[in-house]
Amino acid sequence: MRTSIFLETKKGPVVIQATELLYITIDPVKNHTLCFVTKEEKHYASGDLNDFEDTSQIWLFRCHRSFIVPVYDRS
Repeated sequence: MRTSIFLETKKGPVVIQATELLYITIDPVKNHTLCFVTKEEKHYASGDLNDFEDTSQIWLFRCHRSFIVPVYDRS
């Protein structure tokens, strides 16, 4: 699968591949900030979890009100 997320962070643009993403959550300290957790690091960007629930991101599933996880075949 070649799905990815494009983010604008304070450090500059970041591309996160679907196979690297573990989950997306809200930052409990900063309002309107999301934390994208990958296998290697965390990326912070402005936004709302609702932005990733739309139909264009069908490989993302909101499993909790503050978490989104990728759903795809990892084999």
